[in-house]
Amino acid sequence: MDPERGSRRLSVDRRTALRIVAVVVAIAAIVLGVRALTGDDDEGGDDPVKVTAPAGADFTIEQPEGWRLVPDDERAGLAGNPLAVMRRDQGQGIVIVNAPSGTERDLDRVAKGLDKRLEKALPDFRKVGARVVEVQAGPALLYSYVRRRRATAHTILVVPTDDRTYTLNAAVPAGADDAAREVGTILFSFDV
Repeated sequence: MDPERGSRRLSVDRRTALRIVAVVVAIAAIVLGVRALTGDDDEGGDDPVKVTAPAGADFTIEQPEGWRLVPDDERAGLAGNPLAVMRRDQGQGIVIVNAPSGTERDLDRVAKGLDKRLEKALPDFRKVGARVVEVQAGPALLYSYVRRRRATAHTILVVPTDDRTYTLNAAVPAGADDAAREVGTILFSFDV
């Protein structure tokens, strides 16, 4: 074995490990943002900006400072026909809201389906966790994973309602802790 080649391989593995750690830190920041949002914090302050869905999709989400709603004409050209897209300044995060046809109320089945679909579609996929949480609209599945090669943290929120199931997909780059906390605020503010 070539010692030089082996050490180069080790440094690549070390870089990958550092990226994963950074992404896990970003996910931890999302969880902290969620806990802060759902806690009993009664501090005064400005009312958050609420984003209202387009006609026919009755939902609201908070829009933190530094995030902008993608204009309708730009959103219309995106794959999947999203209902709303929010981007953070300097490309530090994105949240996409969809409402695929049909309703799915079995959140365990949704999580298992995501496991299979994401493992197959993303070679650098690594699941972090999946659990049922309470958002403003009610019970929802919070599914988190990382993309190791891209060094990004991803969260999918699946919110079943009486007439449709909403999905919110969020992504932040490793090290974007503020963006990760804000994503937590956005996701847990989802209401119908």
